[in-house]
Amino acid sequence: MRNKKLYKLGAIVLLTSIGWPLTGNADVYRWKDDRGYVHFSTKPPAGVDAKKISSQKPESGKSPGPTSPKPPVDRGGRPQTKYYPDLDTLLKIVLPANAAKRDIRDYVQKILIASRDQRTYLASDPQVGMLIEVGPENVDVLIDVTRDGNPWSRYPVEAISRLATEQHKPDVLRALPEQRYLSAIVLRKQWCQEARPYLLEGMRDYTGYLPSEWIKCVVRLKDPATYADLKFYLENGWNRHTTYAAIRYLPGIDLDSTLQRAWDNALTKGNRYETRYLTADTVKTGYLPAMDYVVANLGTGGGANSLPNASAIAMRHLDFLGNDAEIRKWYKQNRGQLVFNSKTFRFELP
Repeated sequence: MRNKKLYKLGAIVLLTSIGWPLTGNADVYRWKDDRGYVHFSTKPPAGVDAKKISSQKPESGKSPGPTSPKPPVDRGGRPQTKYYPDLDTLLKIVLPANAAKRDIRDYVQKILIASRDQRTYLASDPQVGMLIEVGPENVDVLIDVTRDGNPWSRYPVEAISRLATEQHKPDVLRALPEQRYLSAIVLRKQWCQEARPYLLEGMRDYTGYLPSEWIKCVVRLKDPATYADLKFYLENGWNRHTTYAAIRYLPGIDLDSTLQRAWDNALTKGNRYETRYLTADTVKTGYLPAMDYVVANLGTGGGANSLPNASAIAMRHLDFLGNDAEIRKWYKQNRGQLVFNSKTFRFELP
């Protein structure tokens, strides 16, 4: 928590530019475009109301002073510098005037290289504003550097979502099958209908990772013809929990048996997070193995390998009240006779 707070502090300090000394000898300006987005640059566009936030020309014989806060340290005293953007390095990266396409690519690559060792990536980080500086005419460069599996790809995706217009739609859709992170742009721009063939083809019989935005785009189609593909991915896909959250309220979709198989698959593959997330809803379908899992986790202390809300689920879905030991004893004695009541969502004795 301490490291996260320090990280946010570092990002806020740069974005608000309150008394933050910067490295280098160039003037740095802060300005907003006509859509309200904040930019930092050494040469603001003509005609904008830019505010100079630093002019680093230290007096002769004097040190310019510190340029960044002391990084947080772990218990062994080792510095942890990867929780927030490297401000000093980023401020040395400047987009050349009248940059050619090659210069643009070099500029973007430098930003991403400076970002690749971070552990947290936020839309409010300065890298987004720096990438927006390349302008709509260079959206193709940002598309090219977006790579699935690279968390720092969130920066170009965020920049594209702010720069892209209808004219960029064909390029985004063509890249979508290989660069699934771009589904965030499709969702924000409401291009889901046009992206339909790419979305369905990319989901069909696929069990790897799909961003939640991909699933949400398919959900927005509200087409029962897509339900089979959504159910398959819920059962077998990488992120069952976000898929279930996105599709559970689709009109006319029956998920009981699909959810049970998804829960079984998560448990079998040792995915504790998804198992825990899906357990309560799976119990509500009357699936006794899920109730067995709940009872087995009673009194285990709620550790990383247990079900933290086991007691609450047991009391809600068993026709018996007591402490953990009493519930386990009652369940063991009566498990073979329990009948699920679909009206009360409880396992009851006849």
